Amino acid sequence: MENTQDKTQILAEIKKLKKLGNFDAMLALAQKATKLFPSEDKVFGFLHDAQAHYVDAKLKSEVVHELEKKGDYLTLQSVYKKLLTVFPESKKLRKLLKDIKAKLEKAHTSESKTYFNGIKKQIRELIAEGRADDAMQICYEVLSQNPGDEEFTHLLEKVQQKMDGQTDQAMDSFFKEAAPALKAEFKSSKSRKDKFVRV
Repeated sequence: MENTQDKTQILAEIKKLKKLGNFDAMLALAQKATKLFPSEDKVFGFLHDAQAHYVDAKLKSEVVHELEKKGDYLTLQSVYKKLLTVFPESKKLRKLLKDIKAKLEKAHTSESKTYFNGIKKQIRELIAEGRADDAMQICYEVLSQNPGDEEFTHLLEKVQQKMDGQTDQAMDSFFKEAAPALKAEFKSSKSRKDKFVRV
């Protein structure tokens, strides 16, 4: 059987802690009261009040303020999630978590864009230096992780065109240098015509 005097004393202590602004102790005592008096609605009302004040105090804390100032969204997200376990009904926390998620996605998108822009710049530099093989390798690596990326597909086509041009140029150069020597050798070995095959 519940002791009414104990209940009245605990509820008075919860009110006192609230006035003092000691929300950690208020929450702990309210949680204890719900275990001692599980059938008392008034006690659960005090718990709800304690949860709300506790979470509000933590959200206004210097630590949270510093995290917001630094833009440390990952740590803020974990703080908000932890607070949500204390006060699952908090609409404010749910909104904050939604906002943090959007900021994290935006930061990730921005980071990815910067990263891939750096890779594109590197590929263009390699093409300009005539290192098409290296540029092609990087294109393939990126496309293996992001198949169908139009920008890198376009860069790969550009690299392949450059390589085709280099191959054509190398072949032209080879034939310009080799053709006179081959003609001279062919003329000097008329008796050994079987050595050469006409194409």
